[in-house]
Amino acid sequence: SSDVCSSDLRLPRIYRGRHLEEEGVVHGRARVVQLSSLSEERVWLELDGEPLGWLPARVEVVPDALCFFGVPG
Repeated sequence: SSDVCSSDLRLPRIYRGRHLEEEGVVHGRARVVQLSSLSEERVWLELDGEPLGWLPARVEVVPDALCFFGVPG
């Protein structure tokens, strides 16, 4: 069994999407995800490099919640 959090999983693989081929990586689509740990230890949660807090956690995608502004072209 592979540890997907090990140093063997390099950032360039993630940037290219190659991490999805790693054993233990699950990829899917959802509006709501419940995250928990099988460990008795507290597990810190980061999402896209941003600290969010400790597990357990509930992550929900809220349609139309973000508004982006930019200059055309």
